[in-house]
Amino acid sequence: MRFNQVVVGSVNSNRSHFEMALSDMLDINSNFSGLLKDMFTHRLRLEDYDKAFTLNGPGHIKTVIEVEPWS
Repeated sequence: MRFNQVVVGSVNSNRSHFEMALSDMLDINSNFSGLLKDMFTHRLRLEDYDKAFTLNGPGHIKTVIEVEPWS
């Protein structure tokens, strides 16, 4: 079984900047173990996506919407 993952986000720039951001994420993950995991403060299932638009508060940084692999 493969555990493919997708990162979807909004970037107010062009594709090359988005690619640089992905590369930076890999570097951050390598250099600062666990930092990115801590930045994702909420994890939601796909069917609960609407909750992602109402989350707020001082502890909220980023939300991950997880999509279950097809069986």
